[in-house]
Amino acid sequence: MSYVPFPDNTLPSFERVTNKWALYIDTKILGSHMWQTDYDPEGVLSTIPAIVSGLIGLIAAKIFDSPYRNRIFLIGFCLLGVGFLMHLWIPINKPLWTSSFALVSSGWCALILIVIDKIYALRGSKLVSIFSYIGKNAIVLYVISSLITVLFYKIYILDKNIHNWIYEEIFISFHLSNKAASLLYAIAVMIFYLTLGYVLYRKRILIKI
Repeated sequence: MSYVPFPDNTLPSFERVTNKWALYIDTKILGSHMWQTDYDPEGVLSTIPAIVSGLIGLIAAKIFDSPYRNRIFLIGFCLLGVGFLMHLWIPINKPLWTSSFALVSSGWCALILIVIDKIYALRGSKLVSIFSYIGKNAIVLYVISSLITVLFYKIYILDKNIHNWIYEEIFISFHLSNKAASLLYAIAVMIFYLTLGYVLYRKRILIKI
C-alpha cells in the first residue's frame, strides 16, 4: 500500500490525505457510501485487518477458557512486538485500520484482559464488576454511542457542532494541550457510558439482541 504507485505514478500515503490506496479503492467501489469523504474505517481494504482483529479476539477467548489462559500474556507481548515492528513500514493508523494497528490494539487488549483476570483472582469481583455493567448491555451502549456521535456532528451551537463546541469551550478552556484535552474528553465520554451502563444494570434493564 505504500510502495505500489497509483496509475499516475504518484506514491500513496498512510496519512489522512487523498493519495492513499484505501481511499482510492473505496471511492471506486463504495462511491458516495462512505463514512467520511476522505476515509472509511469500514472500507474494503480496512475490513481485512478488522477481520483479523475479530479472529484474534475469538482465539484469545478460546485460550482464556482453557487451562492455558496465562499464555495470553505472552501472546499480548508478541502481538505488540510484531505490531510496533510493522509500524516501521506500515504506520499504526486507526482510521485506516492498518495491519499494525490491528496487532498493537489486539496486543494491548490481551494484556488488559489477563491483568483484569489476575485482579479478579486476587481481590474478588468487586474491583472488576464495573465491566459487567457495560457488558450486560454492550450492544445497546454501542448503538446509543453511535446515535449520540451522529447527533453531536449534526446539531450546531452557533457556528460549531456539539462535538467541537464541547471540546473547544470546555476541555480546551482548561488551557491544556490538544492531546491532553483530547485525552480528558475521551475519559469523560468513557465515564459517561460507564455511568449509563451502571444505571441500566442497577435498574435491571438488560436488553439483548
